[in-house]
Amino acid sequence: MFRFFVSLNNYKSYRAHGALSSLADRIKIARHATGDDINLSIQFILNCGTETAGSCHGGYHTSTYEFIQKTGYIPYDTCMPYVACSNESTDGICPHVDTTCSATTTCKTCDTFAGMGGKCVEVSTCTNKES
Repeated sequence: MFRFFVSLNNYKSYRAHGALSSLADRIKIARHATGDDINLSIQFILNCGTETAGSCHGGYHTSTYEFIQKTGYIPYDTCMPYVACSNESTDGICPHVDTTCSATTTCKTCDTFAGMGGKCVEVSTCTNKES
């Protein structure tokens, strides 16, 4: 379920959007429509799954599932919101976005804006990740 509209005109990450939306729907069905709706992190796929699942410039939905199965988890989008950038992206803000796969780019929290002296730190335990 998309909580907001994201333009996919210039990006080919729509297969990751579709795969994760479908997975969230299946989780909701398995929960018999009880509990909160979940949104899974598409950006995590773009940051960490490019070798298997593809990038902003293409990939396969089945490879997104393969990556999640191999990794064993996928964080919620509150850990890593979608910014429509992957490691080879050169459009817009992408050259200034860290798209490496690290603990900080998997799940982070920030105390304030960087321009105001704030910093971001990793969240060591994601809600849906086994430690």
